[in-house]
Amino acid sequence: MSQNYLWKQPKLQDILSLYLPEKIENTLLNWPLDMKLEPISELVKVDNHLAHKMYDLRFCLPLFSYLLSPGAFVHCTQLIQSKVLMLIFISLSSLEAPVRALGYYCLTQFYQHLEGSNFREKGIWLCLLDSLCNSIVSTNPKIPNIITLFLARTVDIFTKPEHKLYRPLYAFILRKPCLDIAQVPEFYNLFNSTYIEHRIHRQWLLNLLADGLRSSLDFHICEKRYIFSTLLLHYTSCLSTSQERVSILQTVNSAGKKFESSARTLCQKALLTWLHNSIEECDWSHTEILKHICEIMKNLEVNVPDNFHFTVILWSLIAKIKVKFLDIGSIKTLLSALLKSLTTMKNSDNSLWSNIKLSEENVEDLYKLWKSLVEKLESKQEMNTEEGKDLTEVLNIKETFLILAKIMIFWEPLLGENVPESIYNKQIKYFNNILELILKNNENSLFYSKELPLWLYKCMGIDSRNGLIKMFLSSEGVKNLTSIIRLFEKDFSVKEEFKDNCLNWKNILLYMNDTLMNSNITSCSMMFQQICDAVR
Repeated sequence: MSQNYLWKQPKLQDILSLYLPEKIENTLLNWPLDMKLEPISELVKVDNHLAHKMYDLRFCLPLFSYLLSPGAFVHCTQLIQSKVLMLIFISLSSLEAPVRALGYYCLTQFYQHLEGSNFREKGIWLCLLDSLCNSIVSTNPKIPNIITLFLARTVDIFTKPEHKLYRPLYAFILRKPCLDIAQVPEFYNLFNSTYIEHRIHRQWLLNLLADGLRSSLDFHICEKRYIFSTLLLHYTSCLSTSQERVSILQTVNSAGKKFESSARTLCQKALLTWLHNSIEECDWSHTEILKHICEIMKNLEVNVPDNFHFTVILWSLIAKIKVKFLDIGSIKTLLSALLKSLTTMKNSDNSLWSNIKLSEENVEDLYKLWKSLVEKLESKQEMNTEEGKDLTEVLNIKETFLILAKIMIFWEPLLGENVPESIYNKQIKYFNNILELILKNNENSLFYSKELPLWLYKCMGIDSRNGLIKMFLSSEGVKNLTSIIRLFEKDFSVKEEFKDNCLNWKNILLYMNDTLMNSNITSCSMMFQQICDAVR
């Protein structure tokens, strides 16, 4: 007869051994605070790539409440060592009252089992729970996530007596009969620690801030204690390490991307000026720092009060970029933020903003970046052909090319009558090189049927010397002219309802042909003349 019975109850130790520390940590950082206790699929808001790396508190909390029920045998040290207490603590930050209530119930049951147990470290665990209990003045309150994460990580440290933070946190819990949940625990003592391991203490605290800022309540308790001002000041200090600077940037990013009010508050406290100075002082080799600054700029784009200052900072950041050291994802993020900022300024009611144009320095920085990306794309395509690697990065680079092209049409080259001949010729040559990059990587985007021909037509209109047309019809520019003709033919061959798109290219070709007929310009392209005769 089989010895495996469905009704055979597993031991507590067997259940707790299934919980993995890595998945517990991922749950602490990523569990949705608005997740309801009822398992309704429509309410699940967890990314697919994180879902299998986390525990579902809607299952764990009822399980813990059963395991800790009155009359059950609970080996407290096993429960503590398994670190499932961390999951119970983090549930107290949930926006849903039933989730918090179940978390408080589990802690209450654990406290009762703890009182009846007998082991060496029992006193500190009772002090920890008493400190939390004495701080609760209402029924089922929501505790800030940064506080519950502090408690969860304190639980982890109390299982490791050799940890560098064991002594200061042990002393903190013993001398605090009531935990102040309206401020970050031990912030100034750990940030300005006098221990030999003061850098470890500070780094642990910075990691706590970066990971714990998940709601407006977390932001406000940090703002009330001037934590952000302290961090920004420390960033510029000669005492800060590169790792600490990265953590400070992660903290600022966490505060800026979660909620609009906090981003605006930080901007009002000169965050943009601080970012600008940080970029100017940063070397291009500090890739991790530049990457996080790119993320901050991306998350601030919808909340920034001053688009002009924001755009200036983006340009200073672009000047620091080296494709060799910064990943394509960060570059794409940065350029997307720049495009959105330029578009917002162009469409605004502010006359100074709506006439925004790229400077020659801006164009030069973009051109260098573009050329570097072209070289990287060519090398990636060769590697993919030889080794059969995935095309994700290649696709990202091509998407970045389109963003660069959309940014570049904000440029208005100096082609007026009063422009000196040397500058005029340089502008024509530069225009030809940039247009070649734009046309070289054209994709199935309406940009190549609408915005691009309109910009090109506008540039030809301000060119009273017809240098652009001469360039197109010469052997030097015939490559770009051929690309334009192909775009026209492509638009002409699409469905009837989209044929209006080809009118923009048609107007350019006819304008060039009229200029050719009324001047002494000669064309090197037989195809051009044939196309013009056909579309008239």
